[in-house]
Amino acid sequence: ATRSAVRPRGRGGPARGLRVPAAFLQQDRGDMVEAALTLPLMVLLALALVNFALVGHARNASQQAAGFGARMGSVAFVNARQQARTSAESLLQDCLCRARVIRVDARDAPGGDVTVVVEWTVENFFGPLLTLFGGSLSQPFTGTATASYRKEGW
Repeated sequence: ATRSAVRPRGRGGPARGLRVPAAFLQQDRGDMVEAALTLPLMVLLALALVNFALVGHARNASQQAAGFGARMGSVAFVNARQQARTSAESLLQDCLCRARVIRVDARDAPGGDVTVVVEWTVENFFGPLLTLFGGSLSQPFTGTATASYRKEGW
């Protein structure tokens, strides 16, 4: 075999300037203490990520429902208010949060506005755990989404 087949050239070899003491590689005394200190923080961080993902989902879903309801109400020939409400509520059925249509303003005459307001609420999962770390945030996350369309006429 040639020299290049036995020993690869380039970056394939071991690092020459890196020296690690053998005692450092075999040290495992503080593993339990380290886990006991970091595990609660990691659980809190994971719950916070899940909770904020649910908040984002609720905000997006309620905005989509408000927009869909307002659009359906704007193209309805008759009873625009009822059409807007039922259309928005149909999208909110699959939401992972508590969301409800709180107000629909609409006129059946062409040129008027159709406005749908949706309120959403997401439970705060990590709030009670913050008391272990000296914090407090126990209220649920809430918000509203509003959409308006102009009533079309033919």
